Amino acid sequence: VTPSITRPYTYNSRHNRQIRRKNCCKTKTCAYNNRGSKMVSFESSKNDEEPSAWKAITKKKRESLESLTRSSIEIAKETVLETMYALLFRIEAERQEQRLAHLYYFRWHFWMLFIPAALLTLVSGILAFLGETNRYQCTALGDTMGIVVGCFAVFATFLQALSNHLGYGTSADMHKAAAIDLQEISDGLKFDIMQTALVDDS
Repeated sequence: VTPSITRPYTYNSRHNRQIRRKNCCKTKTCAYNNRGSKMVSFESSKNDEEPSAWKAITKKKRESLESLTRSSIEIAKETVLETMYALLFRIEAERQEQRLAHLYYFRWHFWMLFIPAALLTLVSGILAFLGETNRYQCTALGDTMGIVVGCFAVFATFLQALSNHLGYGTSADMHKAAAIDLQEISDGLKFDIMQTALVDDS
């Protein structure tokens, strides 16, 4: 009978590889994982714990980006203010035109048409009453006063008809209303300009 050959207790190659992997994985860098496949690992750092696109930008680039954003906001603000000032200038110019047109038509209607017609009507009425008194009846002065009263009445009627035809009073009222509306718009735009100029860039 051949004696059995007993092999000494030794670790096989597979067990030795497992031990090497365990000892290797305790270090910070390892070229193999537990399954034996090659992997890429590197030392841990604070930047790996919080990955972010914004934190990847350097401080200098971040400051340049903030300054660019601030400058773009300031440019947009200046553009808006320039547009609002230009609009305010046009509104004020239009308001002045409406105001001057109102004064023009009002003076023509009041001083050239209304006042003369009113004075002629007043004088003709007074002369008509005087001509009917006993003192001036059947006299040359009474006849003259009657002719004058008739002429004044005709002129007064003509001025009233001309005033109604030209419509200077209506035009003056319309221009006055337009000037008042433009004044309200101008006041609101000035308030908006103040709000835009005082707004915080942040």
